[in-house]
Amino acid sequence: MFFLKARSTGLLLCLASTLLLLKPLSADAQAIKQSDVWDGKSLESFNVKSDAQKLVQFKREEVKVDVVEPVETRENNRSRSYLGIGANLGLGGDDTAIGNGAFAVLGKAALTEHFALHPAVLFGDKNTILLPVTYGFPIRNSSSEILYPFVGAGISIKKIFDDFDVNVLATAGLDVPISDKLTGTARVNVGFNDDTDVGLLLGIGYGI
Repeated sequence: MFFLKARSTGLLLCLASTLLLLKPLSADAQAIKQSDVWDGKSLESFNVKSDAQKLVQFKREEVKVDVVEPVETRENNRSRSYLGIGANLGLGGDDTAIGNGAFAVLGKAALTEHFALHPAVLFGDKNTILLPVTYGFPIRNSSSEILYPFVGAGISIKKIFDDFDVNVLATAGLDVPISDKLTGTARVNVGFNDDTDVGLLLGIGYGI
């Protein structure tokens, strides 16, 4: 009996000793695991911070592109079309309104940079239509304005509401830009009819 009790007591003591020895090992293992977790988090946080610092230090290169907008100048608009009014001053002849004083509706229809139509209708005792095709010579003056002298030839139609008569017409003139929309014009017209008619046409046109 005594032997059995002693044996049981020994077993209990051994079991208790084993448990006491295993408890520190378990605590150390848990500490190691926690340490590994925190070290991983710390390393990850360090890497994030390092990447953030790199992004902050990175300087983005900006490429500046100069956009040049087209500037509308009178030189660019030297061939522009216009419609306007004016007055004809007769300088000689009496066969058509070219040689007489008359109210005029005039214009310009640009075909290319140099070629254009410079039509006009003269209202007077002898109404006359002028239809010349012209060739222009753009010229820059000292104030950077553009002068547009031109010469041309075409036809004149007289008595448009009565007897219809077509004759040869020669013209020479000058267009002078006043503003972005307004153009002054002066034209000398010579009509070859039974008599040679000469007239000076002065007017102002609005760009269209």
